[in-house]
Amino acid sequence: MKKVMKRVITACLAFAMILALVTPASVEAATKNESLTLYKGETYTWYLTGVKSLSSASSTKKAVATVKANKSKKQYTISAKKAGTSVVTIKGKDYYGHTQSLKIKVTVAEPKFDLKLQKLDGNYILIRVKNNTKATVGGTLLIKEQFRI
Repeated sequence: MKKVMKRVITACLAFAMILALVTPASVEAATKNESLTLYKGETYTWYLTGVKSLSSASSTKKAVATVKANKSKKQYTISAKKAGTSVVTIKGKDYYGHTQSLKIKVTVAEPKFDLKLQKLDGNYILIRVKNNTKATVGGTLLIKEQFRI
């Protein structure tokens, strides 16, 4: 009876070990979709995780947005050129050898800034820039130059 129990337990342990070694199938979609809004002149760098290698990066409208891939760092940079919409496609291989792709709908908009010049005493000019978008330029600047307004 003890020998039978030992064999049953040994068989169960062996079966459990075999199940643990089998890698589960990936249930993720082969293509993922994202969206991104940039302003003209901005760049966006994205680092890829979960991929073994980056194989290609392309843009449907290169006049609107371009993409540059750095394969060694597994990153790519999207540059906004002019207002419009483009689809950027990134392809790579995961650790199981399956090809994965990422499609990013890139919308490029013109930045909206209010610029006001004000002459102060002497040769001083006050330049006020109001940022009406989420672009990264803004603030107040005081310049002294030798010119007339």
